[in-house]
Amino acid sequence: MNLYQRIGIATSVILLFLSFFACKKDQISSDPNFKLSFSTDTLTFDTLISTRLSATLRMKVYNRNDDAVKISSVSLDAGANSIFRINVSGRSGTVLKDLEVKSNDSLWLFVDVNLPVGSSNLPFEINEKLSFITNGNVQQIVLNAWGQNAIFHRPISGDTLVLGHSEIWDGTLPHVIYGVLKVDSGSTLTLQNGCKTYFHQGASLVLSSGCRLIASGDASNPVIFQGDRLEEKYKETAGQWGGIVFKNGSGGHELSNVMIKGASSGIIGEGKSLGVEPQLSASNLIIKHCLNYGLVGRNSSWEVFNLSIYDCGADALRVEKGGNYQIYHATLFSSTSSSAQGSTNHALTLRNWFFDGGVAVGQDLELFELHNSIIWSNAAEALSLSDEGANFNYTFDHCLFKTKVSPNANFQNCFFNQSPNFVDNRGIAVLLGENSAAINVGNSSVVNAFLTDLGQDLKDENRLNDGKPDLGAYEFSSVWIE
Repeated sequence: MNLYQRIGIATSVILLFLSFFACKKDQISSDPNFKLSFSTDTLTFDTLISTRLSATLRMKVYNRNDDAVKISSVSLDAGANSIFRINVSGRSGTVLKDLEVKSNDSLWLFVDVNLPVGSSNLPFEINEKLSFITNGNVQQIVLNAWGQNAIFHRPISGDTLVLGHSEIWDGTLPHVIYGVLKVDSGSTLTLQNGCKTYFHQGASLVLSSGCRLIASGDASNPVIFQGDRLEEKYKETAGQWGGIVFKNGSGGHELSNVMIKGASSGIIGEGKSLGVEPQLSASNLIIKHCLNYGLVGRNSSWEVFNLSIYDCGADALRVEKGGNYQIYHATLFSSTSSSAQGSTNHALTLRNWFFDGGVAVGQDLELFELHNSIIWSNAAEALSLSDEGANFNYTFDHCLFKTKVSPNANFQNCFFNQSPNFVDNRGIAVLLGENSAAINVGNSSVVNAFLTDLGQDLKDENRLNDGKPDLGAYEFSSVWIE
């Protein structure tokens, strides 16, 4: 037998050997002591709005044994009455039978929940067991969900619901908006302390000419505008809803201790009020996690105290088409380097013009004042000033900038390119860290002139306890950055 014949025989034997073991199926165990393993012993769903389908959670089911096993059933204790649904390998329902798991292998199990309306205004808890029966052996996983009842506002037809009368919403139950909620002329929507307004995907709030929005919270119980997905994974997700729009002619809007998050753009102010009052008067306003802009003014009129805007895909604060604005103790932070609009974003953009048919048309910036504030960015430039020949009347007083713009007479007692040393703690991404250039360099007379609005910062800390105010919306506190 020559060498080639011997190699051929050896190869045939090896292939036969491999073929035998490749075709050999795992032996299915019938051992009553057989145990599955799980990636978790409890699946917990964060607070969900009643009747709102949850996001899907998943877990792994492991067979860590040398034999295959057949899971006789995976079942929800409440059976067909369960609010939970399970899915394994494309099979879904409340009971799944005869699931085979190979030796030292695993299965993905997916669970979602649709909570019923509860009997309480307070968040309520529902628990249920998910049981696995294998060779007569029962193992269980806990399914836990927290629910919250709500008041729903849905268009009867189309995508717009018109509110043609005044309403007061208290903080007893959250309000969930579908589509566009349009407050009509002559109507006032009042949101009281602790009121939460949740917006379904794409929903928005529009204030028509001649109407008002009043939202008044307090430091520990603010009024909140956000998307209706309350799970932890959506906590910082941008673009979950449209935002708030103040139409030209609407005005007298009052926002106090308000948080706006997860919108496409937080607030867009178009034009001025019909009366002499500012279109927007705000104190203690936080806008964050926006897909596009945080706050936009287009020939508007605002007076704002204690303003924090960060984590936006485009400008944090954008002013165009002129207008009249007075802002005190703002923290404007552009924390991303590329805009959702396709160009570099800024913490602050000022323009005294607008596009009309592709042509830049000047419009007076009557007044823009920014006092005791921080304008900062992770990118190279936080400030954009664009002058097209109309009046461009702006003043920066005791402000800290990251900018390459050359200072002029409009910059009064300002500081340039010295880090505020932001730290992220307790869900606030723009707290002042130790050695921040913003500490104790503010103008005390500004605070004293508006002591009711500026005496406390956005954390409700006394702004003058250590003698001089810090720049921005937040006073430095070693307690808050520990």
